[in-house]
Amino acid sequence: MPVIISDIKGRNSKKIDAEIDTGGGISSIPADLVKSWDLIPFESIDARGTFGAFKQLNIYVIRVKFDNGRIFKAKVIENNHPFVIIGRNVLNQMILYADGPGKSFTLE
Repeated sequence: MPVIISDIKGRNSKKIDAEIDTGGGISSIPADLVKSWDLIPFESIDARGTFGAFKQLNIYVIRVKFDNGRIFKAKVIENNHPFVIIGRNVLNQMILYADGPGKSFTLE
């Protein structure tokens, strides 16, 4: 699913693929964008990873625009993927319809 992300001031933007992660509490963006956009951390948190270990992570604030035109201000962390991961901090502001057998979903 493509989304458009931008820094909070709208100086940098990029259309990029995104994956939904209903198990992820917070959304994330590729680390290379954090660096190239020179994003400044909003805060840092101690987060537990997949295997239970805690790690301190920087939180950044960006804007995310979906194909349906909805725009959200979102707190994100860095990821090591070439795509955005949309976590519950954004999903909880929308309605997600999932069609498992049809392998499709809709966000409203």
